[in-house]
Amino acid sequence: MTGEVFVISVTGEMSAALREQFDDLDVTIGHGVSRVRVVCPDSSVLHGVLNRIDGLGLELIDVRPMGTTPGEDRLRPDPDL
Repeated sequence: MTGEVFVISVTGEMSAALREQFDDLDVTIGHGVSRVRVVCPDSSVLHGVLNRIDGLGLELIDVRPMGTTPGEDRLRPDPDL
């Protein structure tokens, strides 16, 4: 999937049960913070994850843009080379 990459940080280290709510995303935990990495092909994906965080009662620390993922065309060799 291509799109803009965001890392969302929330307070606390998510339990296994909470991590299951984000099993479709990359979750890292450490030092009292949980981070969720999400690739957003459009803004609705980011808003959906933020709504999920809010609905679970997690305390949002920040949302950081990390750039974009390379498109599939960039991953394929150039046929003219």
